[in-house]
Amino acid sequence: MFYIVETQDQLNEFCYKGYEEAFVEIIPYYDSVHPAINQVSLIYIRPLKDTKGYMLCLNHSESLSLSLEDAIRALNSINKIYVVDKKSTLHYFILRHMQQLHTPPSPPYIHPPVFDLYKSHPSPNCLIPISKHYEKCTYIYSQIKDFTTVDTFRDTAIKCFFYVESQGIHIDQPTFDTYHENYDAARNIQYNTIYTQYNLDTTTSRPSNTFNGINFLAIPKNNGARNIFIPKNSKFVEIDISAYHPVLAASLVDFTFDGDDVHDSFAKMYGVSYQEAKTITFQQMYGGVFETYKDLEFFKKIGSFINDKWEEFNNLGQVIVPISGYCLKKDKLDNMNPQKLFNYILQGLETANNVCILKDIIRLLRGKNTQIVLYTYDAFLFDWDENEDILNDITDIFKQKGLQTKLSYGKSYDFTQI
Repeated sequence: MFYIVETQDQLNEFCYKGYEEAFVEIIPYYDSVHPAINQVSLIYIRPLKDTKGYMLCLNHSESLSLSLEDAIRALNSINKIYVVDKKSTLHYFILRHMQQLHTPPSPPYIHPPVFDLYKSHPSPNCLIPISKHYEKCTYIYSQIKDFTTVDTFRDTAIKCFFYVESQGIHIDQPTFDTYHENYDAARNIQYNTIYTQYNLDTTTSRPSNTFNGINFLAIPKNNGARNIFIPKNSKFVEIDISAYHPVLAASLVDFTFDGDDVHDSFAKMYGVSYQEAKTITFQQMYGGVFETYKDLEFFKKIGSFINDKWEEFNNLGQVIVPISGYCLKKDKLDNMNPQKLFNYILQGLETANNVCILKDIIRLLRGKNTQIVLYTYDAFLFDWDENEDILNDITDIFKQKGLQTKLSYGKSYDFTQI
């Protein structure tokens, strides 16, 4: 059987083989367009127990075209599918038998000059020779042949962030153009909606979120840039978690604050004002405990925890983050010290806790107009339909985890201008 699959007879022959396991790579129309609004040109399928891979052709200048339904049929004929980026692939195909690979870093594929010839075309991958796509996919497969799959919790995180990405964020196009005049809006904005892209492969598992030059986790608050983002529904509602890292740290050391407001509890501990307490706590959480406060029960427990984890890190070569089981490995981390390790544990725990929150939120929002459209560590942004009596149910999810929250409302993401 030839490696290009472009006719019904070839498709039937492929499906008849009944492959047990295969590696799959999607080749979209354009590599720099978000998968939520991209389309599929080719699908590379490399059965694990075969000697070659196959290219399913959906839309390419060199081949006949199979339909999307044909592609789904072919993918469903395989019992297990492995991909290097499940979150991205889910935007094209929702497949229950698809698994994310846990792959070590590998040398990047060096694109031959032909990949640059069609950059300005609306769908360059539909013109680049199939043989060159095949070479690239074969190289990717060669780097992941000895693989493992991700754990259940990581898979849950992938699904949660895929869901948030797929909602997109509504924008005011003229305002957007003012701040991002060089952005490729023609390709990446559809129906006045822009899409985010979470990267889960970070040192601490805390996701970043940058796509085509826009860092969605660091949009300035003081230059009007947040006015770009506007709701499709009635309003934006942001749920912000108060004193998140101190609360998480308290959970690690079995400490209970003597009140509903954590910062107020700290103010009483320090004997200072509420605002001063916030500053002092922030400095100590990320820079180390001050000599003045090291004998307070909370910080005594934190100090013991930090020392214990540092000893564990050095003796065992790793520390496991609670909830997710994420492993901070000594041989993968540079310039570590006890405080830095503690901060990494907090970031990993924050992410794990938030995945649990997102899972509950997504379950609640199924079939609703109200949707979560942006996640920024300790804040969750909702595009809220005021006709849906759902906000109390959402905030209850945070309360059930012992978290204090505050809500901001606005007609744009700039909540200082309501």
